[in-house]
Amino acid sequence: MATTVQVSPLRVHSVRKPRQHRARTCCKIRRNLRRHNYQQFSKIAERTEAEQKDWDRWADGKSPIVRELHARFDPNVLYRYAETGQRCTVTAFLETGTVNINISGRYNKVDVNKTIQNVDPSMLEECDLPGPDEELGTKYTKQEDIARYVSQGQEGLGRVQKPN
Repeated sequence: MATTVQVSPLRVHSVRKPRQHRARTCCKIRRNLRRHNYQQFSKIAERTEAEQKDWDRWADGKSPIVRELHARFDPNVLYRYAETGQRCTVTAFLETGTVNINISGRYNKVDVNKTIQNVDPSMLEECDLPGPDEELGTKYTKQEDIARYVSQGQEGLGRVQKPN
């Protein structure tokens, strides 16, 4: 790799030419991820073996529908809700074959934290954790503000409407 020298009035320093191809680095990253079992970037937290056994034991006494949802969705994984595009966590498995989800400012930029009930599981897709430069947070956290937000519709607190 050729190195050029750039002269500034204060000092001389070398500048390397940028690499043209980074496939080698990407392969190294993937190899390290496989070696360390970091297969999912969407994991919020890891379970201990005891917690995993309790989690599996909990599902043993449930209906086949709930067991299928239990096997398909992990509450420690982040999902993207297709209808809004926001990240969410699964909070409940229902006998109807649907799930309840929580959309919060921990993983999104939202006006209020909310729980959505009876969501079709096909509307959820695993997604990555928010990046370090993403804006996160909940705009309204006080009960009075949330009540006014709900009662006046979202326009009542100055939310900009999407153009039609």
